[in-house]
Amino acid sequence: MTAFSITTLALSGLLCVQDTRPDTPPDPARVTRTCEALKESLTKGTPEEAVAALHEAKDILHPDVIASIDKYGLRHKDLSVRTKAIEALGRMGHDNALKALHKLDKRDKKLLRDEPVLYATLLREIARHGSESSIDILTRDLFGVRDKNVTRTRILGLGKIRSKKSVDELIQLMRSTRAGRANDHFADFRLSLVALTGVDKGENSEYWINWYGDQKRSLKIAPRMAPLPKTLDRRWKQFWDESEARGRNKDGERKKGDRKKRK
Repeated sequence: MTAFSITTLALSGLLCVQDTRPDTPPDPARVTRTCEALKESLTKGTPEEAVAALHEAKDILHPDVIASIDKYGLRHKDLSVRTKAIEALGRMGHDNALKALHKLDKRDKKLLRDEPVLYATLLREIARHGSESSIDILTRDLFGVRDKNVTRTRILGLGKIRSKKSVDELIQLMRSTRAGRANDHFADFRLSLVALTGVDKGENSEYWINWYGDQKRSLKIAPRMAPLPKTLDRRWKQFWDESEARGRNKDGERKKGDRKKRK
């Protein structure tokens, strides 16, 4: 295990983020204090202090806070801190947070390809926002990075974006991927397709492709995911982590009080 992986695991418990949003805009003074704390901790503090500052900032949905995480966190020399900055932005329901993640994907392509753990985290947190604007990023060069977790994240990330286009792309990927590679990830294709459609055609690409051919014109994706079968539900929640599960009720719907993404 690399030093990066060890540090990431050691810090992973410090950024357990709930998926609730405040009902009122943050106090301007608090925004200023948070931005100052982020700058201080992320430029001069230890990795533990940097992660603690990100933990404090994660619930303050303000463009200035997001800009500070982008400027000081996404460019931090310690990759474990970058990881936590990515995770914080992934859970901040604000358009600016998603834009910052998209920019990171474009800006640091070489680094991301050399660091598959970091890359998979970025793809997951981009997908967590559930925006159609991320589909092209998730489907671009599916097997370009020879890391199963990166490929898996692309496939399951599509399942998080509740759009017919996600289904279209998943079916197209199944059709265009040679059998051996597709079979390695068919459990992931199935999980995403069930999460999006509420239909389960098992782990057989032919069944899914035939079903899609019959349903393509009339297919509609519900705004919320229907309850998954128990085994699939467990895998889904494990991938999207426990904090994601705590932000939803037993039917997979967001709990009352959760806020929609802000602009």
